[in-house]
Amino acid sequence: MEPGTPGAGLAGPFLPQQLQQVFQAPRRPGLGSIGKPIRLLANYFQVEIPKMDVHHYEVDIKPEKCPRRVNREVVEYMVQHFKPQIFGERKPVYDGKRNIYTVTALPIGNEQVDFEVTIPGEGKDRIFKVSIKWVAMVSWRLLHDALVSGRVPVPLDSVQALDVAMRHLSSMR
Repeated sequence: MEPGTPGAGLAGPFLPQQLQQVFQAPRRPGLGSIGKPIRLLANYFQVEIPKMDVHHYEVDIKPEKCPRRVNREVVEYMVQHFKPQIFGERKPVYDGKRNIYTVTALPIGNEQVDFEVTIPGEGKDRIFKVSIKWVAMVSWRLLHDALVSGRVPVPLDSVQALDVAMRHLSSMR
């Protein structure tokens, strides 16, 4: 299967070894009988996970060792500057390090694409070299099925992609 087709990269041989790891939640041994019951108020919110696949890309920004804030600024400038050629109406989410996720595939196929991003600075512009390469399809369907059934292992790559998506907007402020 070609990258960008539904189901591409979801089977074992198509995923890098580190993405094939799954989380196995420990089984609850039962209800406790020692101690005192307490009332507990938890701070949480319900999330409805869309049953879809997302595209995972690896990003390399040079010079390295920049803070996440600077990396996010570089990626934001890159998305805006190359919007007509590469990103179109896509709104990628970025973790500030090496991972970008999009709902639809970027028109780069499997090839690594290199960009030069110039960020205006005080007195001197900063120039960054950015490379993007497609890594895999990540299935939020599998994550949804794992959470609903409780019997299927939770795919770690899906959890990571969801975490990046949930944190992205607040991290850009």
